[in-house]
Amino acid sequence: MKCQDIEKYIVPYADNEISRELQLIVEAHLQACPSCQQRVNRLQAKATAAQVTTSSLPPRSSRRRRKRKNWRRWTVATVATLLIALLIGTSFLTRLGEDLGLKKAAEQWFSTPVHASVTDQGITLKIMDILADPTRAVVTYVLVDDQGDILPDLYFETNQLYVTDEKGEKIAEGARFQRGEQYADLTFSLRNPPNHIVVHMDVKQYGAMEIKPVQWSLKIPVDIEKTMAASKTIPIHQSFTTPEGLNLHAKQVTYAPSATRLEIETQWTGEAKERIQKQARERLQMDPDESFLHDLLSHKISYHMEDEQGQIYADMVPGSVNQTKTVSLAEYTVENDADKQGWYGSFVPYEEKGKLILVLDEIMVNEPADISLTFDPKKLSRQPFRQQIGDNTYTLSPLVQETMEGTGEKVWKMELDIVGTTTSWPKWFLRDDKGRSYPVAIDYQRSPIEGSSAGAHVKETLLIKQLDQLPSQLTLLMQTQKKTYDNFQWRVEIPPAP
Repeated sequence: MKCQDIEKYIVPYADNEISRELQLIVEAHLQACPSCQQRVNRLQAKATAAQVTTSSLPPRSSRRRRKRKNWRRWTVATVATLLIALLIGTSFLTRLGEDLGLKKAAEQWFSTPVHASVTDQGITLKIMDILADPTRAVVTYVLVDDQGDILPDLYFETNQLYVTDEKGEKIAEGARFQRGEQYADLTFSLRNPPNHIVVHMDVKQYGAMEIKPVQWSLKIPVDIEKTMAASKTIPIHQSFTTPEGLNLHAKQVTYAPSATRLEIETQWTGEAKERIQKQARERLQMDPDESFLHDLLSHKISYHMEDEQGQIYADMVPGSVNQTKTVSLAEYTVENDADKQGWYGSFVPYEEKGKLILVLDEIMVNEPADISLTFDPKKLSRQPFRQQIGDNTYTLSPLVQETMEGTGEKVWKMELDIVGTTTSWPKWFLRDDKGRSYPVAIDYQRSPIEGSSAGAHVKETLLIKQLDQLPSQLTLLMQTQKKTYDNFQWRVEIPPAP
């Protein structure tokens, strides 16, 4: 999915108000797109900063009294945990109810206390810890004012942060921001990192609620030789082809200190690709171009992990098992094979006896759509066109001519309302009564997706190009529609950690 396709999903995703299907699509895109990840980071940081304010804290003196009063309530386990944290100088151990993988790795002494800092404009960026292994690098930091107080707003732009090898070759960028109670994390997804990496931080501004200028620059070398040595990658090489013709190949599993990562590659069979292209030609009466074919062949997968007793250990549905045991899916490009798509699924390290089993739940694909709307454009000014197809109601507004900003190109604007089960923006093209086709663009800035009592409400603003005069009849044809399949059983035993 392209950035323009995902733009309107960003806000509901950041607010956790999005369907499971859309969530998987957004998260896979974010892993490969630093720009969109940055927008999500900012929205989430704003929400957190609005909740975490210094006015909500009692005065320092009362905080000290409260801490002394609560001392008697601390358990032996809590005291022991804090003692270990003091000894190794890490903040990972003191986190409650958060990333269990990071806590497990810290308990095994894999985090690296850094304590690097840089100050500008009276604000100090202080790096507390870095935990890196073959799956990810997590940088924990705080922002502190000149009084030593941690700022409530810890966000800064993440497109100025990246990871390189010792030679300066970039190996990761687009960090994911996550705010804790008294700290923040930046997480980089790693793929086959070397034993020595360098985290680069060049920050020009900070703040989600109020953006302020600053000049912070840090280069932090990180030795991950220890975590690399403690990690093990085991081949699996189990394959399955769905009835729809999508081949899935469970390639390997990596057991790292902070996460277990499963690698799966997917590819349409040659027969399936021919069938999909043939369906497009028959239904839409056109040969799909490269962009259209890419949309047709795009897909997503969903699975869960269960133990030998059939209990779900980790799932791709957040909160279905435990919020700390969610499978995080990342999409990557398979080198030297454009037809294949790679997927990294990461979850909390499995330390129980016995094997884990991968269970494929469903695949989500795009198919050539069999939906068309035929109307008289001149009658739209008197009465909107409305048609019920399946679970959705389509309503067309009158065509209005307008000029494209910047290019000066004349286009016809038409608004299309879709109420029902559709939760994304369908792509269209237009055909007149003489069989001539016209390109249709979606103005995403004017195309919100909302909820209503009748279901999802998609408002598309369509821009029709290369159409000089309105003919007596036009047909709007949908290019693709999403479909989910779960008519299969694929279970793969994952080799246990050595």
